[in-house]
Amino acid sequence: MTVAKVIIRNLDPEDIRTVFELGLAAFDWPSESVFWSEQVVRWYCESARVVSFVAESDQMIVGFILCFAADSTGCVGWIAVDERFRQQGIASKLIHRALLVFRALGITKITTLAREDGRANRFFQRFGFHDCRLRKVELLLDPVALSQGTRDSLLSGTLASEGTHMQQTIPEYDILAEVYDVWAAADPVCTPSHDFYVQLCSETEGIIVELGVGTGRIAVDVARRNKPIIGVDISLSMLEQCRSRAVEAGVQDHIELIQCDVRSFTLPQKAHLIVFPFRSIGHLLSLEDKKQTLQRIFDQLTPGGRFVFDHYAFSEQWARSHDGIPRLMHGQLSADRGGLFIWDTYRYDFAAQQMNCFITIEKSDKQGRVLEKTHCPLSFSWILPEQVQRLALEVGFEVEALYGDFSYTNFGASSLDQVWFLRRPT
Repeated sequence: MTVAKVIIRNLDPEDIRTVFELGLAAFDWPSESVFWSEQVVRWYCESARVVSFVAESDQMIVGFILCFAADSTGCVGWIAVDERFRQQGIASKLIHRALLVFRALGITKITTLAREDGRANRFFQRFGFHDCRLRKVELLLDPVALSQGTRDSLLSGTLASEGTHMQQTIPEYDILAEVYDVWAAADPVCTPSHDFYVQLCSETEGIIVELGVGTGRIAVDVARRNKPIIGVDISLSMLEQCRSRAVEAGVQDHIELIQCDVRSFTLPQKAHLIVFPFRSIGHLLSLEDKKQTLQRIFDQLTPGGRFVFDHYAFSEQWARSHDGIPRLMHGQLSADRGGLFIWDTYRYDFAAQQMNCFITIEKSDKQGRVLEKTHCPLSFSWILPEQVQRLALEVGFEVEALYGDFSYTNFGASSLDQVWFLRRPT
């Protein structure tokens, strides 16, 4: 199997012949068909309100998705991947990009024709499509709010008459979404923090919100316990992973997703519990950003509502001994699928209480030869306990408790973590 480095871009007029030929091979149709022709591809390229992309590897088109939108409904017409490049997530990347643009267009329902191939049907079901009538399946899109800048970037990239490639600034975690779970699993607090927040949310009555919901590793398990939860994240790619996870677990009706910056999110109703797990407050780089977020959280809580979050207890000794040294977070070499290796490298700015992280993702063949390497920059910061207490009091929170781990051990000089319970006064 060829491991490919793939980019997703708009379908351009010069791609029409190549896409047509790729479709002939994929659909196993004769060269002349009323359903598949160069004219069909041209329509999906040049008509108004089309949502069509190709997957390209080394300047070769290896897959495509052809869609269109009419009023508030979208339709996935055709999707195919070169057989030499299958089982690498290329079809998922294509449909994921199409779903983002459909959302930007305000589309709330997407349909596609059901295939005779059960495997193809299972593929669509992973993204939330369900049977609605003979040979037709549909997806009702979750109401994920898009910022105006994201919406404008998506639409200008998709609907430009010259087929300009989409270019937009994307959150750092959009790049990491595909490997996030295996990367995060290497952190020693991944499991204890997960169990802590799932239990806390399960025991809370009322409206529950998870900031930085990510791939839904916590929220989906809360929903499994029949607890509705709202997830907020700035990364649409992470939200798509969360939505797919919820669909697979059958709990999509218990999770509402909001795409927004945590510094400016607004809830439909005031919350009784807001959590910000897994040190995510560190992505707010300045103390002013952190204070702004605390104020926003305070305003979105009911009187008596709690805000619970965690962060590590910063160790300058550990940081200086690991500064600039790559650390292997995940390494796996499979005889069937090749290898995946993820490295973290941190460069510290001690005066600014910040660090520049580089997450290096390597994909190899079965012999371990690296075929693809991606460096993902990630900005992070740390906050000291006295700074948390000062900001919390300035915003108006009461400090209910500070623990040193996820087993409710009192915080002390040897603690590795800070687990904060703040409460909005009644």
